[in-house]
Amino acid sequence: MGVKLITVEAKSLFHTDVTRVGLFPPVPPEVARGGAGQWIELRRPDGSKLVTSIERFDTCYARAQCIVLPSGVTYDDVPVGTEVWLVDAPLDGGAKQKNQ
Repeated sequence: MGVKLITVEAKSLFHTDVTRVGLFPPVPPEVARGGAGQWIELRRPDGSKLVTSIERFDTCYARAQCIVLPSGVTYDDVPVGTEVWLVDAPLDGGAKQKNQ
């Protein structure tokens, strides 16, 4: 089932060693305290889902923490309007799952 964290209103590309997608708005502080590696499900407006994890949190504005996704998740994988849900670890051990 899970807990809804945010509905994506905007996104940005973070360029470090590889490009990663950052999601806005920021998450509640208690989620960021849970640290990286938490499992999330991206429920897209078209009804498809993608299970992945939080790569890290990055400071966006006003010292709030925004989710940064792993490098395997692309900008197009997360359209505006996508709901981000905190979920238990996937049964398959964590492979990125697309279009469920």
